[in-house]
Amino acid sequence: MKAFASILLLALSLNGFSKEVTPLKEGDLHLSAARVELLSVRQICPVGPNGNRCLAYGSIATVKISMTGCLDRLGGYFPSFEVVDGKGILSVGAINIFNKMSMVARCVRMPSETVEIELPFEGEFEFKESLLNSAQL
Repeated sequence: MKAFASILLLALSLNGFSKEVTPLKEGDLHLSAARVELLSVRQICPVGPNGNRCLAYGSIATVKISMTGCLDRLGGYFPSFEVVDGKGILSVGAINIFNKMSMVARCVRMPSETVEIELPFEGEFEFKESLLNSAQL
């Protein structure tokens, strides 16, 4: 019952952030946390050689989400951003959909997806994986 309540709460809280709905397929066993890694952060409109800038403000964070099994899929991701003491703090969590065929499948490398997240901030960043990534659902 506790696991069901956690999944329901997570699903309701993701409604505003989720960009796509990933339906479960035959063979999908459970949901777990996917590994999230920050690859880069760049300004949307960097300063040019003459000091000119466009009117856009903010940054784009590129994040790599790695699955835990060869046939697993991304169930969704959810970013959270806040500014604390002038520093931007980006937290990202992701859901891995585990497929039972992953227990016997072999692959050269685990599947992953790269995602770009737009942020309303330019400056120093700190990256944290979401608390979801510390426990299995």
